[in-house]
Order: sequence, then C-alpha cells, then structure tokens
Amino acid sequence: MKNLVIALFILCGHLTFAQDTVKVSTIPNQEAEKLFNEGISQYAGRNFQSAIGSFSQAITLRPDFGKAYFNRGICKFELKDYAGTIADQTKAIELDPSNEQAYFYRAQAHYHTGKKNLALADYTKMIGLNNMSFQGYYYRGGIKFELEDYPGAIADFDQAILAKNDYALAFNDRGSAKLQKEDVDGAISDYRKALQIDPKFSLAQANLGSALRKKGNFQDAIKAYDAAINLKPDPILFNNRGSAKYDAGDYQGAIKDFSEAIKMKYDYVFAYNNRAGAKIKLKDYKGAVSDCDFAIKLNDQYGYAYLNRGIAKEMLRDKTACSDWKKAAQLGVDIGKTYSADCK
Repeated sequence: MKNLVIALFILCGHLTFAQDTVKVSTIPNQEAEKLFNEGISQYAGRNFQSAIGSFSQAITLRPDFGKAYFNRGICKFELKDYAGTIADQTKAIELDPSNEQAYFYRAQAHYHTGKKNLALADYTKMIGLNNMSFQGYYYRGGIKFELEDYPGAIADFDQAILAKNDYALAFNDRGSAKLQKEDVDGAISDYRKALQIDPKFSLAQANLGSALRKKGNFQDAIKAYDAAINLKPDPILFNNRGSAKYDAGDYQGAIKDFSEAIKMKYDYVFAYNNRAGAKIKLKDYKGAVSDCDFAIKLNDQYGYAYLNRGIAKEMLRDKTACSDWKKAAQLGVDIGKTYSADCK
C-alpha cells in the first residue's frame, strides 16, 4: 500500500485576547481613553470592524497610543487583514519594543502571507524578550517543522514543553518531528503523553495510530484509530485504519473502511486506490480495475493507481497491463519499471 495520508503536524493554538481596559488615570487624553475602552468592548463582542473604528479614532487623538495600535492589529488579524496587522503591530513595537504579543501577532500575520523567515525572526524576538515564552518556541518549532528542519523543531518543542509541561500540542508536534526522524518509539511516547494531558485530543490519537502502524504494531494501531474515530470521525482516519487492517491481513475490514472514507469524501483518490489494493488481495480484479479507473479519472497523474490497475489487468489477462505499468514508471513509481521490464 503506497502514498497513504497521515495527519501529522498542524500549526494551531489559542490566540491572546486584547489587552485589558485601560484605567482612566493612566491616559491623559480622556476622549482617546474612552474610545479605546469602547474598542475593547466591541472586540469582546467580536464586532471587529466597529472596534477598528474606535481604536482608529483613539489613535487620531493620540498618535503615540501603542496599545490602540496593538489591539487594532488584533482585530485586523481576526478579519484576515494580514497586511494591516503587520503595519499596526510594527507601530506598536516601535512605541513599545517590549510588547511580546505584538511580535506574536506580527509573526502570525507574516506566516499567513507566506513569509516564514520573517515569522521565524519575530518568534525569535519573542524568545529574546522572554526565554520561557512557550508560544514563541512552539510556533517557531512549527515553522521549522514545515521547513523540514526536524532537529530544530524538536529543540524548540523541547523548550516549549520546559516552559509549559502540560502543553499537549507541543508533545504531539514533537512526536511528529520525531517520527520524521525515524524515532518511532520517541514519537509514540510523545503522542501518549499528549493524550495523558488531553484524552480527547483526536489528532494525537490519530498520530499515535500512524506511529504504531509504522512500528508494525497493527492491532494497536487499529485500536488507536478506533479511539480517534470515536472522538472525531474523518475520512483520513477511516483510510488510515483501513490501511492498518490491510497490513494486518483483514482485507474485508480494510475495504469496509476505505468505502466509509469514500462515502464521506467521494473524491478521495487515495481511498479508491487503497480499496483497489485490498480487492486485488481478495481476487476481485474487476472491482480493483473499476476503483483504479475512478482514481485515475480524479487524478490522471496518480502513478500508484496505474500500478494497481496494471496488476489487476494482468490477473485478468488484459494485455494493456503493460501500458499502465509504463505510465506508473513515467510518473515516478519505481516498481512500475520493474513490472514493465518484463513486458514484450
């Protein structure tokens, strides 16, 4: 079975709320203060556009009002105005270079605009201001993971966990980085730790299943996927549980899971191909060809579907099997070269 989707890392977390209402005595300009506090109330009510208007008026009255820039930037972030977020948080940092959360929101905005190096720099600045910034380490580790710097990601997740030892997300993501480094036992340990902290953490449960499957512990992998599906049914989970059942030799069970994945996501190319593989094992060659046909219809560049279709056709004595294997080889499936080498 090839090219199965495994859910691993996600860059996520809870964002910080806007800073608290400013006391009257701390701001000389009473009208600016009033507008700022109105903006805070509007933000709390998730009326972000109105809050932006209030913060903007406060800034007009008091151009050096750093907290107003900061909170307006948060509202813009909520509205996915990332360029506006960057501009406001840059001004907030200019007015208060110690504002750790301004760096955080600017980093988040940089990330969403694809400027990962700038995001990394801002998370590093957060850490420079606070060497126990679990947010800074966690999110910087996440970007390193995406950039395939797995040792760097692990080091940052280590620090995030040191700063916050009940941080389930960091344990989960460190596990995923370890899995990429072929430290399967370390990954399993981290996923289990994440689940000790948060037993309802469906992603960690799913990742545990993937790590157990990679270790060859198929029955425990199936149990982990069972638990993940009970928490949050998802086509990927049915596909992956089906793959574990396939590995365990339960081809009927695998077909049932792949079919459920397809039922949930009709254009799930991998599930069609995987179901074809299970059908081949059960000698349902016509059914396998049909599944591969549909997978190729959905994605005519999916080499493994050509490979499996060629195998099924060969068993049906269909002479076009060779053309499928040659196509698979052209699309980068090495075993297709081996199969097609025997063709006349």
